[in-house]
Amino acid sequence: MQLPGLIVFSLMLVPACNSKGEKWNLTVSRNITAEKGSNITIPCNFTYPSKHHTDNVSVYWKKWGQSLCSKNDKDTNAFIYHPNELCVVEKYRRRTLLEGDKARGSCSLKILNITSNELDIYVRISVKGDNYSFKGNSVSIFVKGSGYEAVTSNPDSFSSFTLEDTTMEVILNTSTTMYLAIFIPLATLVIILLVAGISIIAKRRRSQTLTREESGYYVNFSRASSSPPSESCSKKDVNCPQPKVIDDPVYANVQNPTGQMNQNMDTTDNIYVNVDYSK
Repeated sequence: MQLPGLIVFSLMLVPACNSKGEKWNLTVSRNITAEKGSNITIPCNFTYPSKHHTDNVSVYWKKWGQSLCSKNDKDTNAFIYHPNELCVVEKYRRRTLLEGDKARGSCSLKILNITSNELDIYVRISVKGDNYSFKGNSVSIFVKGSGYEAVTSNPDSFSSFTLEDTTMEVILNTSTTMYLAIFIPLATLVIILLVAGISIIAKRRRSQTLTREESGYYVNFSRASSSPPSESCSKKDVNCPQPKVIDDPVYANVQNPTGQMNQNMDTTDNIYVNVDYSK
């Protein structure tokens, strides 16, 4: 894929991430201050992606700790509220219940007879095909006179927390994979071309002919064939013709060394020698 195509694809991700109905959103009161022994309600509302919409929505409230009812769940923390009372920590059994219609996005929790502070409890939503724990938007309850103070000056202030749908995570992961699938082959190709170029240059250097420096002396020889002429008759035949004598010249050219004392002499002496092979 070319770079303009990648830019267009990246721009397409922006409206997709901000599209309505494709997010998990939670609005809840983060800090609650209560009188000891009173009943409190934690206002809470949530929305989730339309593709997961169902009438069978499950809402849980949890706290940090281990739960035996979460063995098959990624979130194994303890329950403050669960439809099954046996799954709720003993301290809150028969003391917690949901208020409002969870099918319409209500996750408000009512706690009866609050006696002590409770920090960092949070909502977990389970719908068709997906589950989310809003740990990043936990709620803290402060009982007056317990020695703890609320974090904010307005304990009933609301805050909103948004968690993107896993579909967006898949898109982003796919985008990252796509970028890697493009750039890794390109990097590999560059490395291959670089190695090939280095190999070609090395071969060319090795194949270059070596320059040979000629010496100041040279001798040229020309001679006849080394095979003696064959006799055409037997030695017993006294009338055999005499072998023909062939005089082959041998030429030897000798070049005088540079810097010779006698400057009047020729720089090259030719020597002619006749060789008689009949002897």
